[in-house]
Amino acid sequence: GFVFMPSRPLWPAMADAVARGHMLRFFFPLATATVLGFTLCGSWLADHWLHKYVELQCSDFTLFSLSFVLVVWSHLHYVVPAGRGVMRRPAMVLALETVAVLALAWLGMRHFGLSGALAATGGGVLLCSASWLPLLLGRRLSASPDDLGPETAPVPWPRAVATPLSLPA
Repeated sequence: GFVFMPSRPLWPAMADAVARGHMLRFFFPLATATVLGFTLCGSWLADHWLHKYVELQCSDFTLFSLSFVLVVWSHLHYVVPAGRGVMRRPAMVLALETVAVLALAWLGMRHFGLSGALAATGGGVLLCSASWLPLLLGRRLSASPDDLGPETAPVPWPRAVATPLSLPA
């Protein structure tokens, strides 16, 4: 929700920036800074934000930040099809990801604790949306509008229907 809700009004602008390659050019330096920031300062930030001591290891903050970066990567590749009105295939990928992440996180938590759940979450995102959505997007951007299928066909506006109230007297 932290990524999706604030960025929803920006989807058309983000879709345009991603399609032109502007957004992805800045993604990797920001992703690196995010992972390094959470790894090096995560426990201090959590302690000060929550006003209590947080017993998480540096590796937990690293795994969390990697998962977060993968979710943002997926989101960037989701907004372009969404900006074009294509929702079915990306939604199916995200639904599959949800099932995979829940199953993998449960297994990871059961066998390795919190670190296992965080690693499994990142792994589930990487296996599903972080790898499949860029492939779907690449196919969408390289295809001509005629090859995109019914998902992207424009929806016709409803025609005005003459009713007794709309007819001139």
